[in-house]
Amino acid sequence: MAAPKPTWHGFVNLGLTLYSGYRDAYISSASVSATHKRAADTIRLSANGGYGEAKIRRETVTIAKYIRGQGSYERPINQKLCVSLQTQGESDYVLGIDYRVVSSVSLGYKFISTTNLSLNAEVGPALTIEKFHHEDDNVYPTIYLGERFDYVFPNGPRIWQRTAWIPDFQDWPDRQSLRSEVGLETPLTSRFALRVVFEHSYENPPPRNRNAHEARLTTGLSYTF
Repeated sequence: MAAPKPTWHGFVNLGLTLYSGYRDAYISSASVSATHKRAADTIRLSANGGYGEAKIRRETVTIAKYIRGQGSYERPINQKLCVSLQTQGESDYVLGIDYRVVSSVSLGYKFISTTNLSLNAEVGPALTIEKFHHEDDNVYPTIYLGERFDYVFPNGPRIWQRTAWIPDFQDWPDRQSLRSEVGLETPLTSRFALRVVFEHSYENPPPRNRNAHEARLTTGLSYTF
């Protein structure tokens, strides 16, 4: 029997975000994600962005303007172990980040891998390149520690959880970042679904004029392709 032809699967999501941190506000957001699974490896690509304004003391203030992207290549070593190459980047006007790019090579372990349930973790060396407003470029070694959990209910809904911790290899705990995400997706039709995603981030040192902790709750409609 011939092996199934590899295809891309993913979604496009448009939503409204409740943003907490420096100020509470509603923000328009969009995201796209795609996964390409082949016989021996997996490619994952994703991008998201948001923009929002608010009237503060009769002035229009930009309270969100960001874009983020991520790409990874994963190849199994055996049924439990895999090696992964990953690059993630972001630009955030409000946080004062002109750009930040983190590239890593990590070793992953599959604790659980079934049709409906998966739990993976990975760790490896990374390199961070970043530039803040009115500052010089900064390049420093880091460590990437990531974890992914996915579960698909028999009747269709899906829940997931992601965590990525990136501490400075030479200056921890004074320099580190932590990102986590919890989501729920409920199918409405064969193509459309309702998505609710909670995101939390921690930055040390905190960005200028911002809290170290920030959270976003996004509700949106997604289209699966």
